[in-house]
Amino acid sequence: MPSAVRAPYQTLRCPAKEPPQAVFVVIPGNPGIASFYQRFAAAVNAQLAADVQVMGLAGHVGRGTPGYNAFGSVPTLSDQLDHLCSTIKPLAERCQAEKMQLIILGHSIGCWLALMVARRLRAEATLKDVSPQLLLVTPYLQNNRDVRSFEVKYQLMRWAPWLIPFICIFAEILGRLPARLKKVLLPIDVSKFDTQAVKVVQEEMLCFGAVNNYLRLGRTEFVALDPLFDWSSLRTDGDVRMLYADNDEWGTVANMHAVRAQDIPVDFETSLQHAFVTTEAGNKRVVDWVVKQVRPSVTSARTSQS
Repeated sequence: MPSAVRAPYQTLRCPAKEPPQAVFVVIPGNPGIASFYQRFAAAVNAQLAADVQVMGLAGHVGRGTPGYNAFGSVPTLSDQLDHLCSTIKPLAERCQAEKMQLIILGHSIGCWLALMVARRLRAEATLKDVSPQLLLVTPYLQNNRDVRSFEVKYQLMRWAPWLIPFICIFAEILGRLPARLKKVLLPIDVSKFDTQAVKVVQEEMLCFGAVNNYLRLGRTEFVALDPLFDWSSLRTDGDVRMLYADNDEWGTVANMHAVRAQDIPVDFETSLQHAFVTTEAGNKRVVDWVVKQVRPSVTSARTSQS
């Protein structure tokens, strides 16, 4: 596998509270700050007999993280794929050695990354006995330019990169303000987040480096996902299950129908936010969905008894 990009990243680990039957890996969306997924990982860990790990994206860390460099090189989508392959491969090797299942959950652009990671793992001659189950939540697999709100973001990020430094400077200034002022000045979208998610934004996201990585990775996503996704390729990806939401510009209902046409198991949730980890209700609904997708042997004995 290609060598990974060198940039700091977060990893959250929730070891199984009983003999593990699986390793459950979470690949975040963008921003790929692992702290956003802390309560999700803890909830999955409580429901499954699995070691749960959230693999943060390279460079997606807050001020104060060892190795943090606000002006360092920004990992591209291709770099993130190399980073995730190098960090997940040892977990796949462990699953093969200990005869455990590997489950990879992707969120948003993390779904595309999960698919690509799984394809690389299957190509490894030393991992022939590992067949990851893929759980893809609100998948972003292609640019949905027929959706007006998506097209606006696409045009801004593709053709107005000069805006990025100004947005990063604003975030840096905002991050240094008192918490009360931060909450007032945060973008409207963040007002939908609950207290725990807002805390991650305030304490980790609001700095030049984190926002710079977030926006510049977004630009490389738009470039990489410009070709329409080959939905038929999903037929060769093994056990893949997807969860779509209504009113989602990143993973549209049209995308969902394209997946269903390939006989891939798909579920649909109304009133589920794309950024499901930012509310307690969203976390619970996705955790409940996850539990229904995994093999009974992976479901925790505590869950079966409840």
